[in-house]
Amino acid sequence: MHNQKKYYKADFQLSVRRPFALMYSTGLPKRPSPLPDIHYDFHLGILLEGKSRTVYSGFSQVNLPGNVWWTSYWEPHTGPILEDNTALLLITISPESLGNIDTFGEFSWQTPFLSPPQKRPQLKTADERQTVMDFASELINLKSAKPGHWRLSVWLKIHQLIMFLCRNWQPEREKNASPEIDEFSRILPAIELVRGNLCRPVDVPEAAAACGYSRSRFCKLFQEIMNESFGKFALRARLSGAARELVSTLKPVKNIGPDWGFADNPHFTHAFKKFFGCSPSEFRLQGKVSDEK
Repeated sequence: MHNQKKYYKADFQLSVRRPFALMYSTGLPKRPSPLPDIHYDFHLGILLEGKSRTVYSGFSQVNLPGNVWWTSYWEPHTGPILEDNTALLLITISPESLGNIDTFGEFSWQTPFLSPPQKRPQLKTADERQTVMDFASELINLKSAKPGHWRLSVWLKIHQLIMFLCRNWQPEREKNASPEIDEFSRILPAIELVRGNLCRPVDVPEAAAACGYSRSRFCKLFQEIMNESFGKFALRARLSGAARELVSTLKPVKNIGPDWGFADNPHFTHAFKKFFGCSPSEFRLQGKVSDEK
């Protein structure tokens, strides 16, 4: 799995207003060679029945009921189904929105997704796997029944699930790993730098230094791994934070841009409109919508 041109690039249409998607599939037939794919958003998968395999570049794992798998930004992967009548829950998560409930900044929400595949959190006991199955059942039931504020309930439940999976886990860098296996951890310091400094622009030299690369080497590596430039990634993160504040607070629009590192309101409005296709004020008005039916 090395030539990304062979992969299907999936687009799950996530946004500030739709930070997650749940896909519950049952009765899946045995499928030994599905089409590999890559996508910008994070995935957290849970096997509910049957047997499957998750295949990354240089690593694979077999999944039994209650097992989970994590997929990162633009990470080539595929998921063979090894038994008929397999069931799974796939949770797709917007990277920019993940962790936006954590006002204390106590948890590094992206780190488990960005760690090398074989170093991501996994379950060790039957009790742990049953707890994850219970989480999955609650998520499926919330989406099916759609009680009041169901989207908020699902969003909180997703964060609780990630915290449960990581409660005894510490990130570990892979020593002497091949570039294919360790590629995401090579730029992880730059991503964490952006996530920890959303109130200001992080420039390329600072990000490159955090990763221990020259500017040119860092830019090339980041583009290869993320399929977008570091500048675009960093700007997207700040604009997404500003968009969340627009729809979740009553703060005047003119005061929001400076909170996210924009020098003045015209600069903020221009960047926002270019990215979201509307002005910050229009985005706020569009956000005054009821829960999905």
